[in-house]
Amino acid sequence: MDIERNNETKQMLISTALKLFKISGYEKVTINQICTEVGIAKNTFYYYFNSKEDLLEASVGAVQNMTVTNLTEILLSGDAYFEQFWQIQKPIYDFVTESGIGISQQFLILRPEKRQELLHVLDEFYAVMGTVLQKAQETGEIRNSSSPQELIAVTRLLFVGIISLWTSFKGGFEFTDAMRAALEASLDLRTDMRKTSQESIIKLPF
Repeated sequence: MDIERNNETKQMLISTALKLFKISGYEKVTINQICTEVGIAKNTFYYYFNSKEDLLEASVGAVQNMTVTNLTEILLSGDAYFEQFWQIQKPIYDFVTESGIGISQQFLILRPEKRQELLHVLDEFYAVMGTVLQKAQETGEIRNSSSPQELIAVTRLLFVGIISLWTSFKGGFEFTDAMRAALEASLDLRTDMRKTSQESIIKLPF
């Protein structure tokens, strides 16, 4: 019961903090505000987290756990291989959108080594994603013939680039849609499988 209660408190801290970050911005929200909103003492916060940054990292870890939980279901879904590749990543993109630009701004100003740590949230899935991409190439779903490892590297570059643009323009376009359109174009997804208009890329505010 204590373990269950501890998990509930930790998840409540994460969800409450993310809500406050979205409303007021990461920098303006204090640990005291988070504790007041949850209804706990400040020392209880420090039982779970060392800092706001530590809490932010834990929130990304929660998204990773969600992907782990859904991974088998995704791979057994019978969906097209590109769709499996997309669904493995989509929780991260949805998290970015739902959390608001404040979290993304904080991500971009982190020390490079810390930012790399957060980017590695999908590292354990890269072998699986590489296999899925290779099958997508073999079945003609994607026509970019670069190696799966190169395509995954491109995916990461697109993520950092588009999140930077999305943050700069105060969330002025749909982040997840832009990521989907960019991946469809860069991987050269078969035309009949595309779900976004390439205008989603052309009209981005470069």
